[in-house]
Amino acid sequence: MKIANYLLNLSEYSPKPVKYAAKLNANESPYDLPGYLKERIFEEFNNIEFNRYPNARAVEVREVAAKFYGVEFDQIMPANGSGEWVKILMADLLEKDSKILFLDPDFFIYRRQAGFAGKEIVYAYKDDDGTMTADAIVAAIKKEQPDGFIFSNPCNPTGQGWYEEDVKRIIDACGDSLCIVDEAYMDFFGHSIIDYAVTKENVIVLRTCSKAIGLASARLGFAISNAKLIELINRIRSPYSVNAFGQAVGKVVFSDPDYIRTITQKIVNERETLYKGLCALVDKYPGRMTVLPSKSNFFFARFEASESVDKALQEKGVKIRNWPKYGYSRINVGTAQENQLLLDALDEIFSC
Repeated sequence: MKIANYLLNLSEYSPKPVKYAAKLNANESPYDLPGYLKERIFEEFNNIEFNRYPNARAVEVREVAAKFYGVEFDQIMPANGSGEWVKILMADLLEKDSKILFLDPDFFIYRRQAGFAGKEIVYAYKDDDGTMTADAIVAAIKKEQPDGFIFSNPCNPTGQGWYEEDVKRIIDACGDSLCIVDEAYMDFFGHSIIDYAVTKENVIVLRTCSKAIGLASARLGFAISNAKLIELINRIRSPYSVNAFGQAVGKVVFSDPDYIRTITQKIVNERETLYKGLCALVDKYPGRMTVLPSKSNFFFARFEASESVDKALQEKGVKIRNWPKYGYSRINVGTAQENQLLLDALDEIFSC
């Protein structure tokens, strides 16, 4: 078999379903849906015809999501999580020999999918602390002249956020090239450029329901752009990729925007409390850890001995995301109880 060399040399990405007292490694919302929303969802499930394909255009969930994001119905299209959009946009929107620019570090799935698609991959490397100015990004775009550029705002894994005017300058630097702004964590930041993106011919914004909205299990994400580009990329989306259950869940939850805003603010409040706790540990144990402020629902941290810290945390029932190869870790904001478990565990580890 002519199996792709890229695949043969690629490590598996399959998170292990292990239970932890504090699961702070996947950037999920720590809060399940309240009972009253689950009851409404179950009522919607009763109306599903199991023997029929789901609505190919996901009309009902598009309507409520469009209202939530402040766009027109024909400017938004769902898929099986924003991850499906990343996959098909990297693979099928641009020509096979297209050059794609990525920031490093950024969400590794971008370059993974571009590699599968055989695209030419180039990088713009961030500073040692994991940050990068808008000026540096603009300079990289002008230097590389890529056919496409994708980046997360706020950034996964650093938590850095770029404000609207900076993102507009980045988009303008792309000229006629494709610019994808992944706003998976924008709910926690509040500086979206959706209203600007829909006026441009070459910009796509991605939004997910897996983070602030707390629907990671439903696998629902959106591409938002001008109507012409939405119609075009919908041709490469699997027509039934958003199953009837995901559509029903999204319809119910987006119909309650007050809940979404309330739960998002709750996570933001916990983020600020956790940051104060982490900074206190930095001061208490100089040299053992550094942590960046975050505009998202996680923190970018470096430990003096990341592998041993990660192992010790797991033994105490706390799981974070560790990349020993790169020397940094990502810590998801959890519930108040989970966050305190993390802080207590780190305090004990550093004191030894």
